[in-house]
Amino acid sequence: SHPSCFRCRSMVIAIGKHDTAADEQHASFNLIRIFYMVYSMAIGSVLPFLSIYYKSLGHGGKVIGLIGSISPFTTFLVGPIWGIITDKVRSPFLILYITSVMSMVGQLLVFLVDETQSIMILVCITALFSTPVKPLIDSLVMARLGKDRTQFGRLRLFSILGSGIASSVAGRFLKIEESHE
Repeated sequence: SHPSCFRCRSMVIAIGKHDTAADEQHASFNLIRIFYMVYSMAIGSVLPFLSIYYKSLGHGGKVIGLIGSISPFTTFLVGPIWGIITDKVRSPFLILYITSVMSMVGQLLVFLVDETQSIMILVCITALFSTPVKPLIDSLVMARLGKDRTQFGRLRLFSILGSGIASSVAGRFLKIEESHE
């Protein structure tokens, strides 16, 4: 057999083979992109419009400002505590699952009350559980990337895209709803 024929057959065989590790990584990256986008869309469709919602309930600027300050203050206080809890439990997926669900439930409950004190309590509870979500996602992604962390920015970009798309769509929707009233 001629040596060039051997090279041709080797190339055909190599082309026909799939790199399962690369396929798995690609699928994993797509799931990460989707998760970043969906999570950020959920936040981006609500967060920018909370002060408008509170105003529609009849709350004044001071109360709205006070409600708005609860989340950053709570995040500042409990962020390190969640880090300790996650390290002790050694199951970041479990912590991510619990805090994501609790954060979502808390945020939904905010829309069921209109009294200032109830809103403040629910915003505090929501902030308590939402604090570790983004850092845990980022940490799990970095662990998945291993030594090749150059992809992190490209994956994290989907978070920004999700938030921007959702806030734009929600803003348009609210504008349309306002014009029909």
